[in-house]
Amino acid sequence: MAKTRKPTDSKIAVLSSTDDLNGDAANPRKIKAAAANGLSQSLKRFGDLSGIVFNLNTKELVAGHQRVDRIQSQWGKQAIEPVDESAGIYGIRVDAEHFFPVRVVNWSRAKQRAANVAANNQKLAGEFTDELEQYLLEIGDELKAEMGQDIFDDLLLLESTTNEDEAAPVEIVSTYQVLVECADEKQQQELYLQMKREGRDCKVLTL
Repeated sequence: MAKTRKPTDSKIAVLSSTDDLNGDAANPRKIKAAAANGLSQSLKRFGDLSGIVFNLNTKELVAGHQRVDRIQSQWGKQAIEPVDESAGIYGIRVDAEHFFPVRVVNWSRAKQRAANVAANNQKLAGEFTDELEQYLLEIGDELKAEMGQDIFDDLLLLESTTNEDEAAPVEIVSTYQVLVECADEKQQQELYLQMKREGRDCKVLTL
């Protein structure tokens, strides 16, 4: 009698190495050599600082101040559960959809503050390329259906909401524009992509 095979565990072999972590070929982000080197040094000295990092020695956050503030504002006080205590990995599990990893370290205050600067140093980050809006518009309908119009509009405005822009002095500059009314959203996206390919500086406007 043939042996019955056990069902394959879907959690096994989903990822086997970093070679499996393929990037999006259309990723609208680039990073300069100096910034890439700085990021390498930050990873080497402090590990991943992109999430929530808590220093057990000082009982203070190293990174993730704004994330924690927004989590508490959105969902209130939440319990923190251990994931892998030996590795210092914990998590804030709000519900089945929202889980936020928390990394716990034991550093001096000097290392904590150096890591905080590294985590927030814009010079160690990549920057958006000119293809950002096209990158989002290509999945516009799907994105809006899944996540709503608001998130789509907010993402398109990302390139103009940097701290540098907020701090820049207000300067009135004359511009010459043409407003084209489209029959529908599809025509609007097609016209926008066509004009971008022609090298024109254009924005999407929905009234």
